Amino acid sequence: CSPCFSLSKMSKSCQAAALGPAPNQEDLKKLDRALPTYMLRTTGWDERTAMKRWTETLKWRCEIDDDKMVQRPNPDFFRIHPHYPTYLHLEDRAGRLTYWEILGKMDPDALAREG
Repeated sequence: CSPCFSLSKMSKSCQAAALGPAPNQEDLKKLDRALPTYMLRTTGWDERTAMKRWTETLKWRCEIDDDKMVQRPNPDFFRIHPHYPTYLHLEDRAGRLTYWEILGKMDPDALAREG
């Protein structure tokens, strides 16, 4: 059967992408995927163009399974991390993990050597 999937088991980005090319702003807000201000700013405050770009972004995020990205191991993590220290920290007010990059301890030469 074709639609043998549960919308509730889909990521929020996939649920938002499923709303189509011109989703209702309130529906996006309920999914914590409201049209970001930076999308409006980069389109000269053209809401239609910004929404088109945002829906394309949501579709791409769905394709890469963005909600589960931090759960998948990066095969190069142990080669990169000593030269580019990063850390997941506590959740922000919206429940998203915060991510710290320690740029002062980054070693670009070593990163280049590691490929």
